[in-house]
Amino acid sequence: MRHVCTLLAFGIALYAQDAASLFEQAPPVIDNALRERVNAFYQAHAEGKFRAADAFVAEESKDVFFESDKRRCRKFSLQKITYFDDYTRATVLISCDTEMMIPPKGLMSVTMPVASQWRVENGTWMWFVVSTKQRQTPFGAMNPGADSSAPSPVAVPKGPSIQDLVNSVKFSRTVVPMNPKLASIEEVEISSQLPGELKLQLEPLGNKDVIAELGKSTLKGKDSTKLQISYKPDPARERAANTYAEVHIKAAQLNQTYVVKVQFQ
Repeated sequence: MRHVCTLLAFGIALYAQDAASLFEQAPPVIDNALRERVNAFYQAHAEGKFRAADAFVAEESKDVFFESDKRRCRKFSLQKITYFDDYTRATVLISCDTEMMIPPKGLMSVTMPVASQWRVENGTWMWFVVSTKQRQTPFGAMNPGADSSAPSPVAVPKGPSIQDLVNSVKFSRTVVPMNPKLASIEEVEISSQLPGELKLQLEPLGNKDVIAELGKSTLKGKDSTKLQISYKPDPARERAANTYAEVHIKAAQLNQTYVVKVQFQ
């Protein structure tokens, strides 16, 4: 009897969930109309036909649409529609198969969720911007704001800026003082705070009296190495005081070149 009651309770719970979802569904005519508009809108993006996509944008949102990032989906699929305001507004969620720059790996294939807002205007579903304070794109709000009447769209995580990535490679010092009349060896520590692999490459030096060597050219995630700079005075070419030589170190994945100066003083 206990098992029967448990099964009955479970069945009632399932029925309640199904009934709730049933009442959330829009009438087929409304639902089919929105699905058709959404698929056509994102298909235009997939094909790079942004003028055609503009026809699906509400008038007051056209400036935002024109200035927004327009990501190309190689393919997409409609995942969920949430209706509200008597089926006159909706939040649409799709999955987008696209490419994203993910340092230090570079350009990678990803499938990301994308949310957008739609509403009925003169009997037609139109894409629109929820709030002018948000940085809206056809592929979601970069900084979702508060709209009490609509469910919050899915936020797309914001990646690090270019400057953040450049600053993640640190040098213990960028100026190395040396006496132009004395042979000497100095070291500079290079550390990477990046989670992935980073390849370093020394660019050729123009003078033979300065030699630079890396302890290792490949840094693993959050790794470090030593840059050794050797100087041996060249009688044929004396270094003057208050001059300098430059050692250039290129970080391949970041396409960034760092400079360590040898200051003769």
